[in-house]
Amino acid sequence: MKQRNNKQDDQYRMNMRKLEKLTVEDKFKQHYPDDDFIDEATFCELMNISQSTAQEWRHKGIVAHSNIIDHIYYRLSDVKELLDNHRHVTKCRIISL
Repeated sequence: MKQRNNKQDDQYRMNMRKLEKLTVEDKFKQHYPDDDFIDEATFCELMNISQSTAQEWRHKGIVAHSNIIDHIYYRLSDVKELLDNHRHVTKCRIISL
């Protein structure tokens, strides 16, 4: 019986976290209707970096973020700006044979 209660408690906590996340995302949409937000896992996947690298970037001020209820979110416009600011164009010379 105790094990079942633990499973139910775990399920309850997981559902509450999902609900909190949805609530936070809805609030973002209300205040920033023209901007989308992504969570840390999506940011790391998109940038192909680890969570520790994302944390380092946040602490160095490389990328802006919001920290709400122990969850980290990034504006897509800030991610695009990061990519634009670190974009390098390689000039190629065409050599005729």
